[in-house]
Amino acid sequence: MKPDHFYPRILALSHMPAAIRVKGMNKLHLECAEAYIAVVRAISAEQSAIPCEDGRTLSVLVAHIAEWERYIIQSVGDVISGVRRPFILTLKGYRDMDGARHDFDSIDDFNAYQTKQYQNIPWSEIQPLALHTAGALQSIFSQPALLPFELMEKTAPYDWHIPGGSIMSMPIIWYLWTVVMEHEVVDHARDLGLED
Repeated sequence: MKPDHFYPRILALSHMPAAIRVKGMNKLHLECAEAYIAVVRAISAEQSAIPCEDGRTLSVLVAHIAEWERYIIQSVGDVISGVRRPFILTLKGYRDMDGARHDFDSIDDFNAYQTKQYQNIPWSEIQPLALHTAGALQSIFSQPALLPFELMEKTAPYDWHIPGGSIMSMPIIWYLWTVVMEHEVVDHARDLGLED
């Protein structure tokens, strides 16, 4: 999805009352998740070895997205339990697949860690992880019994610096929800073949 299509939709939704915004976000998230899942499902083992623009293979790029989604799932769990400021924003408290805790100094450190972890993992393991995390997040955000908009509104405020210079203030969980969609269909759109 092109940024000039994605960001105006997010900005328009951000000005709506939460009860209406959540419906629009769910609609957009379903659209993004369906596009991303279809692409990931269609990638063959041979295609997964193709290098991306940044030098990572397509499989490592998809694993990178999946691990950010795992981290967001962990943070959403905190929000569901009443935490107002999930740990992801400080890059602390990430749990790997074995449950070990990792803290990172920067986004680049997190990304480098994931690149190293997935460098030699076969596509047959990465693909189901990516399909699961994308589907799980779409399901979680669409379930008001799990994550009602009233709870989302109680998370701490966050200022998101949107590409192009705008700043959008919103509760953290709305920001994380937006990041999920942005990561799936905007940030890596060219490598995934998702450009409109």
